[in-house]
Amino acid sequence: MNIDGPSLGFINKGLACEEHENGNLLTELPVCDSDEERKRIEEKKTFENDFLKKIKKGNFEDIENTIKPRAFKKCDSNTLLMSMKVSFELRRRADNKGPDEERFNQLANSVEKFTYCLLDPLRSDQEKREQFGENFLDDIVDDAIDLDQKKFFTHPVVHDEMTRKWHGRDECMKKTWRGRDFKKSELGSWLQLLLFRFWCIFDLVFSPILFSVFSLVKKRSERYERSQVAGIVLASYADFLWDRIKHTAFVQIKQV
Repeated sequence: MNIDGPSLGFINKGLACEEHENGNLLTELPVCDSDEERKRIEEKKTFENDFLKKIKKGNFEDIENTIKPRAFKKCDSNTLLMSMKVSFELRRRADNKGPDEERFNQLANSVEKFTYCLLDPLRSDQEKREQFGENFLDDIVDDAIDLDQKKFFTHPVVHDEMTRKWHGRDECMKKTWRGRDFKKSELGSWLQLLLFRFWCIFDLVFSPILFSVFSLVKKRSERYERSQVAGIVLASYADFLWDRIKHTAFVQIKQV
């Protein structure tokens, strides 16, 4: 994967992931097509490319002094994605088995912890957590897989949103099933859920019984078919035997 490529495109959607002093991960940013804005974006891309090149080829001391949260915010990629890219490159440097292998691994661990902490503010903000899950989760998960971010998937926010989105847990269904008040517009969804659960119980209880009944019916049918075949064979054999008896008797009478 070319990690020097473009970011997740949050700016084009009017939203971006950044670290802020107020603790919010998601913040709205206006989309601007002015020359000044385009110049600013180009500067961010240039800074990001130079930043990653230094991590790929620089010595450890320079890299350690360069990797700061403020440096992530100066890049074109959002802070969350940028921290993933940095930890990925640090792991690659450690895999080279050089004299600074252990220090590169320790620095990569620190950056991964920073990535992990970026999601913590979403734990207490359900609205922004669901916004994160609906709008950004798929792209971020793809990048996390490509950049081998195992620790990222252990975060409660990521785990809960993946479960909510991919397992189809609808909030109104959860409320109605727990006995809370629900609107008439939610009645259809509630009935579908109720019928689905009833069918699961029905299938669990009656499947063994129906299987046994159908098995007995099939065995009786097979026995009946075998008895029919046996009757036809016996009748044919009896006719053949009777013909032989008559033929033998006729020959004996003719000889007399």
